[in-house]
Amino acid sequence: MNVMHKRTAPTTEAAMENYFQGAIIDDQGREIPITREMIKEACEELESSRQHNALDHSQRRKHLS
Repeated sequence: MNVMHKRTAPTTEAAMENYFQGAIIDDQGREIPITREMIKEACEELESSRQHNALDHSQRRKHLS
């Protein structure tokens, strides 16, 4: 049985803020919990990239017309 199976879900709201169910492994092999803030930043970067790509596509279409 690995460590992830031994964990129990937190019961208080404060504990929920720090609870994670996923992690990334850095170059040194350390486990880094994936936080709500990390997910929020990744989503914002993705949305910004998507909007930027949409503008580029729209400008290319205007140029070809």
